[in-house]
Amino acid sequence: MKNYKTTVGNEQITTISTPEIKRDLRYILTQKCNYQCGFCHKEWCDGSEKELLDPDDYLYLYDMIKNIIPLHWVTLSWWEPLLKKNIENILHPLKEKWAFLSMVTNWYFIDKNIDNIWSLDRINISLHTLQQEIYETIIWKNVSIEHILSNILLMKNTYPNMDIRINSTLLKDYFTSPIYIEKILDFIQQHNITLKYLELSPKTDHRFITNSSIIPFLEKKWFTLQTNFHTSKDENTYVSWGAKVSLRKCACDFVKTHWLDQNFCKQNNDIVVSPDGKISSCIIDTKKIDLYWSIKERNDEQIIKKIITLQDPNFTYDCCLNK
Repeated sequence: MKNYKTTVGNEQITTISTPEIKRDLRYILTQKCNYQCGFCHKEWCDGSEKELLDPDDYLYLYDMIKNIIPLHWVTLSWWEPLLKKNIENILHPLKEKWAFLSMVTNWYFIDKNIDNIWSLDRINISLHTLQQEIYETIIWKNVSIEHILSNILLMKNTYPNMDIRINSTLLKDYFTSPIYIEKILDFIQQHNITLKYLELSPKTDHRFITNSSIIPFLEKKWFTLQTNFHTSKDENTYVSWGAKVSLRKCACDFVKTHWLDQNFCKQNNDIVVSPDGKISSCIIDTKKIDLYWSIKERNDEQIIKKIITLQDPNFTYDCCLNK
């Protein structure tokens, strides 16, 4: 545990202990996306948030947060981060600070940014099927799946040491024909790629299907459960030589299932920063902590005070756990 205590003006902040749990810092760089996936939770941004932070602001905030909360990954995430102009001005300086860098993207713009993303350690593609007609139905755009697959292979050939992963949301629609599942499993086996299947949330959605539904397909393709592989409590990993399939539940569903309270979320969830300088560790709550002026004024003490608030047991989110 680490204890933090600071003073802002004449106000002394109560010492708060924060757990030694490494968490991810997630930067939402833009409110733009070229896709319109219906089940996207949009990282608690409704599209009205302006892009007010500049690259130096993101770097400053990274330095402040890592000194308060132990960080693992810095992830550039949805909406579509590659629509952010001059993204390399954020990526490369973060790498110079020894940050572990990850990005979640739909890969449409990879070929146009291939020289700008060399500093990434991991890149995740949101790809829910390899079937063209279903893919277009999901994203509501006319995009060739072959273009996306070509970009995956371009990345593997250009950066062979980069960790390339596919993120996919399980939908009942896939199971109308086994080929929808088998085709993507064949692809990851052929190219030694990790595939993460996430259960749809909420479970009341008519397209919801459990992770266990896909296990027979994995066993048919000779994937076996990797019992000695260290993963979180909401994840199981199946392996077949160099390919991996991780089965995960949405964090909110995991917490509700295990009757955990908001303090569990505050100590384990990602730290999410929106492009207008607001911060939270709950992706569905609209009650964010505004850091904008504290960032622009480089007010270290105010930043510390507000970030520590995220850990305060008396600070509650308006989310599924208190309804």
